[in-house]
Amino acid sequence: MKAYKDTINEICSGIHTGLVDFSEPRAKASMPTQASSEFITNKQQGDWA
Repeated sequence: MKAYKDTINEICSGIHTGLVDFSEPRAKASMPTQASSEFITNKQQGDWA
């Protein structure tokens, strides 16, 4: 039986770099801390989509 992380790595390696390039540096995500965090989260998800 494969380890969970091996399965995830296998799936990620099959994603085309035109969609997501995992070699590109990305900003570290931060945890929402305010009451307006739901709005911020939804906005960030919309920007990503």
